Amino acid sequence: MSLTNRMAQYRLRLAYRRPTADRLRRIAVIKPRDNDIFVSYVAQDADFVRRLDKSIRDQGLDPWIDFDDIPDFNHELDRDTHYEQEIKAGILGADVFVLVLSKAALAAAQPIQQLKLAQRLNKLIILLCKELPDECDERIAFLDDLHYLDLSSPLVGRVFEQIALNIIHLQTYTRLLARATEWDNQGRPQQYLLTPEDLKAVKKQKRWIETHRLGNQFQFTSVQKIFLETVNKVHETSEYFGKSPPDIFVSYSRSNKHFVEKLSQALKNERWKVWIDRDRIPVAANWRDEAEEGIRYAHTIIFVICPESLRSKNCQWEFEKAKKYKKRIIPVVSHSEYNRDIFRAMGLASVQYVSFIRDNQSFSQSLRQLLDALKENLDDLKIYRRLLIKAYDWSERERADGFLMSRDEYKEIQSWHKQRQITQNNDNREIEPLLSRQKEYIRASQRYLDSQRHRQGLALSLVLAISLGLAGLLVGKTLGEIRALVRSLDDLQGLDALMTGLKASKRVKNTDVFVKSLRPGLRAKATTALHRTTLNLREINRLEGHNGKTFSVVFSPDGQHMVSVGADNYVRFWPLDRPTQLSSANEDVTAHQCKSDTNIAPTVSHKKPVVTAAYSSDGQTVATGDRDGVIKLWHCSGLIKKTLSQQHQGSINRVVFSPGSQYLASTGLDGQVFLWTREDSFSELIELEYEGDKPFSTVAFSPNGRFLAAATFDGQVYLWTIKGKLLQTYQYQGTAPANFVSVFKGDSIFTMRFSPDSSLLAFSGAKGLIQIQDLKNLKNKTGRLLSDHDGGVYQLAFSSDGATLASASEDGTIKLWEPRRDRGNELVHTLRGHQGPVYRVSFGPRDDVLATGGADGIVRLWLRDKGVQIEAFEGHEDEISSLEFSPKPTLGYESVLVSASDDGQIRLWNIDSPIHPFPHNSHVFDVTFRPDGRVIASGGVHNVRLWRPDGTLRSHIAFDKASDIQKREYKANDVKTVDYSPDNRLLAAGGSEGQIKVWEPEVNTAEPIQTLAAHLDGQGVIDLKFSPNGRWLASGGGDRTLKLWTVKNGSLDLYDTLKHLNEVTAVAFSRDSQLLVTATKADSDVGERGLLIWSVSGARRDSFKPKLKIETELAHEGSVLTIAMQQQHPQMIASGGVDGKINLWDASGKLLQTLDAHSDPVTNVAFSEDGLFLASSSRDGTVRVWTSQGDLISELERHSRAVSSVEFGPGSGDRLASSSLDEDVLLWELWDLSGVALTQQNQNREILRMLISSGCDAAVTFLATHHTEGKTSSDISEAQQEILTEINEVNHFCQDYVDIK
Repeated sequence: MSLTNRMAQYRLRLAYRRPTADRLRRIAVIKPRDNDIFVSYVAQDADFVRRLDKSIRDQGLDPWIDFDDIPDFNHELDRDTHYEQEIKAGILGADVFVLVLSKAALAAAQPIQQLKLAQRLNKLIILLCKELPDECDERIAFLDDLHYLDLSSPLVGRVFEQIALNIIHLQTYTRLLARATEWDNQGRPQQYLLTPEDLKAVKKQKRWIETHRLGNQFQFTSVQKIFLETVNKVHETSEYFGKSPPDIFVSYSRSNKHFVEKLSQALKNERWKVWIDRDRIPVAANWRDEAEEGIRYAHTIIFVICPESLRSKNCQWEFEKAKKYKKRIIPVVSHSEYNRDIFRAMGLASVQYVSFIRDNQSFSQSLRQLLDALKENLDDLKIYRRLLIKAYDWSERERADGFLMSRDEYKEIQSWHKQRQITQNNDNREIEPLLSRQKEYIRASQRYLDSQRHRQGLALSLVLAISLGLAGLLVGKTLGEIRALVRSLDDLQGLDALMTGLKASKRVKNTDVFVKSLRPGLRAKATTALHRTTLNLREINRLEGHNGKTFSVVFSPDGQHMVSVGADNYVRFWPLDRPTQLSSANEDVTAHQCKSDTNIAPTVSHKKPVVTAAYSSDGQTVATGDRDGVIKLWHCSGLIKKTLSQQHQGSINRVVFSPGSQYLASTGLDGQVFLWTREDSFSELIELEYEGDKPFSTVAFSPNGRFLAAATFDGQVYLWTIKGKLLQTYQYQGTAPANFVSVFKGDSIFTMRFSPDSSLLAFSGAKGLIQIQDLKNLKNKTGRLLSDHDGGVYQLAFSSDGATLASASEDGTIKLWEPRRDRGNELVHTLRGHQGPVYRVSFGPRDDVLATGGADGIVRLWLRDKGVQIEAFEGHEDEISSLEFSPKPTLGYESVLVSASDDGQIRLWNIDSPIHPFPHNSHVFDVTFRPDGRVIASGGVHNVRLWRPDGTLRSHIAFDKASDIQKREYKANDVKTVDYSPDNRLLAAGGSEGQIKVWEPEVNTAEPIQTLAAHLDGQGVIDLKFSPNGRWLASGGGDRTLKLWTVKNGSLDLYDTLKHLNEVTAVAFSRDSQLLVTATKADSDVGERGLLIWSVSGARRDSFKPKLKIETELAHEGSVLTIAMQQQHPQMIASGGVDGKINLWDASGKLLQTLDAHSDPVTNVAFSEDGLFLASSSRDGTVRVWTSQGDLISELERHSRAVSSVEFGPGSGDRLASSSLDEDVLLWELWDLSGVALTQQNQNREILRMLISSGCDAAVTFLATHHTEGKTSSDISEAQQEILTEINEVNHFCQDYVDIK
């Protein structure tokens, strides 16, 4: 199918109604808080809307769509009264109404009714005209003043991105117009100005509008421009009221707005600064972000009580935020009829409240009571707020030292904190404790002040160094460059990210002494960014030569060369020799094994676009065919051998060599199949038994070399012997399913494949049916049909073992079939993920993975056996036109995938990822290595799985019998924790029902050798660990006990039960097995809320007592969820908590350091065996790796949901396993530490050196291809020259680095 035809399905029209003056006024003063965008549609457009939903969410907004926002949506398909009420509420609460208009929508009544409701409610209305009806049909003629914008893109994903961006920016344009107009009409009062955050967001979106087609129709008015200029000036002179924090945040329901306006004005008259949403309506910034900042910076929250506010989700959200920041809450009762039960449940009944509804009490009298309440403890509240603001400001500015407290400020805070404690003790008054971020800010300021004298001395040394010739300004500029480069990595991928990471690393290395002294965290950030980049890097090289679409790219049989053909009429020959070292200016990087005796260029041409290419089996000859019917044969170096005498009358569709290359065949639109033989140097045609003139789509030889098959666009397949005798003709059978949606008509066949053993012939096309012919029975013309696609099939591919057939379809799916299975059971997996038609599919050389590409421009990699996606290679800017795996190792990689695109680029990808997925089919809660590293165990729902490090499943151990599951009515018994004994013999697992089961996996996995009734109450077994000497097993549970079991001769016996006052959340042994550490849940204010250290050695039964108690209340806010002990001297303890922090303690209980990088609770911490690394997992979906000194060196982001567990493999910390609720275990090959002598002192420096070396090694092919030192070109743009300069810079750095090493 041509590109023009494909693009027809990705073209949309956006209609926008300009707002009336009345609508502008409403938009300026009313900002709905339930959602930003309501999307209306009919069921036939559900797939379209799901893509739109994803694109809008990718831009940070949460659209209201029925399948996401109506509870029990699947039960509402009959569109009952409840459904209609939910829809009306969604429209009412929205800012923008978007209607997807299609023929089906125009034929339905509900979308038009919803549109009219949105019109009556003065909503900003945007119409998406899917099928381009003229003026979106007469049925919407009641909407006057519509303006249209056509959107199109060759990538289906991009057109949805365009829609989302245009919707969001139209919304911003309208809000800004409304705000500026009302500001002008009301005499330009300051209350209408924008906050700094809102101004920043508006400026960013204004630039987008002005540089896109939207700006041609919606130019910014003079009022908007004057408004923004005024806001700019106000911010520059610090006159804006938003610069000083509010005193009071008012939370209320809109139904009570008249009372709130009166109250707010009264408070303002008393000179209180009041945050009320109507004064702070954002134009482009996120409303909830603005509200949360207002809550955080106010010292008091007034919660206006009325029936609606107690039920309001937004008021509930504001109330929870106020509690999070430990704010003083003063309820103000404004209505007598409210739900007292909710009021009490929220804890408001026990708080001093002010009533404005008491009999015989005026508004002013109630106001006076409120003012008295506001003045209580005001000085304390103001200092608390100031400390909170400073702590968050420091955190948001990357925790820079310049934002810590001065010595005088620190003394003031110390004095205030002591006074608070005295007041609390003397007055017996409850005072809210400090937030963890405030505590951390105080500690950081203390450390900063303690080291200031040392820094001053160091600064003096630096000044002396500068006076000797080092420019301080240059150092500051370099530090800024490093910071900017590291930040930019978030928006880059592949080789772009690698080049930037290496540039940042170069600057760190060249200014290491200054970075270490002035910005010690900057080196850690550069290290983290470079490791993330190298770990995720799959792109090996990109080749830019074709001007326009690349139709095909193929590997030579030895994998050392490639040929590509394109719409620019060129055939390009690419050598794939990996440079043994980085290229210098005088090296010839085009040299390769295929050399000719003459000096020829590796780029040659036809007179028309070249659409197909094929290598001979010996790799010495390349055949190409073009749109003019010409076939040329080339030497692999690019030297022309001959132009075949016989030409097709029209475009050639395919040329192909037979196995052994004795024959060459071609097909074309002229209805001819040509067959040549090498015996006469491909001079004369072999006559084929065939009479017809229907255009042929494809041709193929059977792998055994006995058959030749060709398919036509009218559904015929012809099968010949290799000598040209017609053996059989097959007709494409069946009819497309009733729900079939396709741009194609008729019986066209697009793709045809022989099975590897030549016993089957599969073909498919426009009808989406796959037909299988048994070539062992040539007399049977009736084929076997595989039917499940909802669109045409573009390509088929057999795995090399012939067991699996893959089909890529117009319906956006890839299906995996086992064609020899019983009829009706052939479909094995349906692979979903592409946003649009899938054009190409190819199996890897080992058959374990397959690659796909299509209209969304993304190459996706899938596991064949599991049918799950494991990689998505992004970078192409247009549709994928060609995919092929290298048949043999090349460029130093075991397997290389090449992709070509309509954007003209060719990209090479390494498919052997250092991240290996081990998929479960449900949540995974824990993972552990067997001590010898040869097995990985993971615990999930009802089962334990044992894996080999290569990702193959070794054993599946059922934790529950089927009968046990039925007795519990299928309630999940989660395997929360697993651990191996040090001798590799025993595997223990603890379940959420309280049992511990023990197996000898090398002997029997069917039945456990022991089942222990360990922790039957509460949450079951939470954690268990074997001691390093193998004598003990410790288990902690939800029954508030620690149980210690003896291990002897493969049998476990209960030794003692140690009671705790809270749930035991984690256990850990010291290296010598003498000490045991436990952590407890902080669900009450009594008992052991921190860490307890027990002495195991010499303790008698029933006489255990904690040796040491570590108070964690000041270091952790809430429960400690996980602990680990460093197994090297000194034995450090790491604890991870629900507050997202990791604290490092020494064995005496002294807090050494706090690591605060996770945004959600830390679920597990683990030290490497050598004690040099610490890993942490979190519910934020990340794994982080730290040095034992607490420096962050890697952020691992591959899991899609909360990460439940993490553990290092045995040895030096180069392997890591993690488990997640996303149903995967991942094995991470972090780095190669062979030959690197790491110590705690040199760890940061050596890791950065190792990562630079790895990065340069990964970049060597790209740099050798693209560096241009010593070369000149007149035909190059300024932007291209800038890119090449950066490449040369990195190439020079890597050359020098390799030479130094």
